[in-house]
Amino acid sequence: MLDQLGKGARIRTKLLALLLGIGVPAVAIVGGAGYLRGEQAMEHEVLAHLTSVRATKAREIEDYVGRMRAQLASLAGGPRIIAAMRLFRGGYAELGNTDVSDAERARLLAWYEAAFLPRLQASATTRAQDLVPQAPGAVRLQLEFLSADGRRPDQVEIDAPQAPMSAYLATHARFDRLLRNFVDGLRYYDVFLIESDGGRVVYSASKEIDFGTSLLTGPHRESGLARAFRAARTAEPGHTTLVDFAAYVPSYGAPASFLAIPVFD
Repeated sequence: MLDQLGKGARIRTKLLALLLGIGVPAVAIVGGAGYLRGEQAMEHEVLAHLTSVRATKAREIEDYVGRMRAQLASLAGGPRIIAAMRLFRGGYAELGNTDVSDAERARLLAWYEAAFLPRLQASATTRAQDLVPQAPGAVRLQLEFLSADGRRPDQVEIDAPQAPMSAYLATHARFDRLLRNFVDGLRYYDVFLIESDGGRVVYSASKEIDFGTSLLTGPHRESGLARAFRAARTAEPGHTTLVDFAAYVPSYGAPASFLAIPVFD
């Protein structure tokens, strides 16, 4: 009898062990499947959230660019900008008719080497000779506004440039405050006026090394600003062109984006 009971106990033990042996893998499989379903649900929730954030940011960017387009169109269509464009263009042409001495060119080159290149976030192979403009008008403007007394552009006081008071400087004194208020009020980095024939930057609020240069033949003809100008040059009235962010040498290699619109008289 005891022997039979012992055999029965062993059978029950084996049966229980067999059931446990079957049950543990089953529980492990069910648990693993549940974990995978939970992971997939979490991943789906995260992706849905990111998609929603992306859509929200896209709308915000579209709204921001839309406001910029409207602000630029309002500025470009105003009579003061039309008058400024006409006068700056004439003043620049007058500067372009003056001779620039070798000493003046050497002084501007020295400023590039001492004040600009050390701050440029670009390849060490960049040469000052490749950045210095050759056009007399550009040399004159950069000597007047950028390299005055050997100071950096952000140290130059440009509200009241000194004599000789050419037609350009008189125009600058008349319109500079208006244009800088536009930049400061709307928190832009710069505003440019560019004459259409030669692509010359006849006005810049920030006064960087693109100032006075030609965007068709000058040292920055491959830049984002030049691309924006070329698109606006052939655009219909009121049409704005947006050029995406890219490194911009005149701003010491910092990323810059440009929005351009033609000015019609």
